Amino acid sequence: ISPNGQIAQNEGYLLQIGADRIVVRGVEAIGVARGLTTLVQLLATTSPGADGAVVLPAEHILDAPRFAWRSLHVDVVRTFFTVQEVKRIIDLLALYKLNALSIHLTDDQAWRIEAGRPAGYKADAPFYTNTELRELISYAEDRFITHMLTRNIRIEEDLVDQLFNSSEKRLARTLLLIAQY
Repeated sequence: ISPNGQIAQNEGYLLQIGADRIVVRGVEAIGVARGLTTLVQLLATTSPGADGAVVLPAEHILDAPRFAWRSLHVDVVRTFFTVQEVKRIIDLLALYKLNALSIHLTDDQAWRIEAGRPAGYKADAPFYTNTELRELISYAEDRFITHMLTRNIRIEEDLVDQLFNSSEKRLARTLLLIAQY
């Protein structure tokens, strides 16, 4: 089972590097993305020749992740990260082929989301707007990263309604329910 609660996607890929061409194949788009990530890693770690060209040796790589869940947990309650900093974290997750990001948004120490903020909560405390959360979710999904937004309180239905469209609500409720226990 994958981090989004469905049957795991096929992240396997084939990367073939020859003298005159490079081929990346995957059963699903995520597999091709993982293969391209490997190619970027190879290019970044191969020293250029005297003429400045990077020449990769012939390779035949057939790879797939060993574990369905490869994740990172970020606690923005205790240490707030800007939207750009979270995007950088997401980029690093994609580079290292991790596939899930858990963001701890609320507990008794801070409330980092706009939706459902307690009345009279500190106005100067930084938080993410609903638009910023949707932006982060979309940014992560574009890089094949499953997002898990966690709260340490009971879930109000209006929070899910404000943040997700109808096709995402069931998954969002499931992830948030899992996170609260």
